[in-house]
Amino acid sequence: MEPALCAPGLSGIYAQSPDSIWAVGTGHRETIGGPVVVLHFNGHRWARAALNDTARDPVFGQVIPDGSGGLWIPTYGFEGRTPSRMLRYSCGHLEFAALPATPGKVLYLNAVAAVPGTRRAVGAGVTYWGTNPIGAHQSAVILAYGS
Repeated sequence: MEPALCAPGLSGIYAQSPDSIWAVGTGHRETIGGPVVVLHFNGHRWARAALNDTARDPVFGQVIPDGSGGLWIPTYGFEGRTPSRMLRYSCGHLEFAALPATPGKVLYLNAVAAVPGTRRAVGAGVTYWGTNPIGAHQSAVILAYGS
């Protein structure tokens, strides 16, 4: 692969403690995106914790704890037509988690936050009809996960 067609980089970090820091990013390969990588710092060195080559979306830039020892990692959609998605890192695995969907609408997350000391998370964003340009017929959205 041509280096000029890739723009790998890290875009999110979560400092859990001085001995546990998480970073996420993607390879930003032209036309196909990905792969998404999760790195962990144990106080002495960085190591790859997970890699998912099927996760091709650019990483959003926020990383939050899931309250169970894992992480939530939101992603951008592509080309203004595909929705944001949520990756979950847990026990060395990086997989997509379902977000609520409304037929015909595209969901974009703009921010996510963990509720300290719980397994709860909240997100804010917008939905719009997938057949209209961005800015047309938008609705504000607040998502809640956990109890």
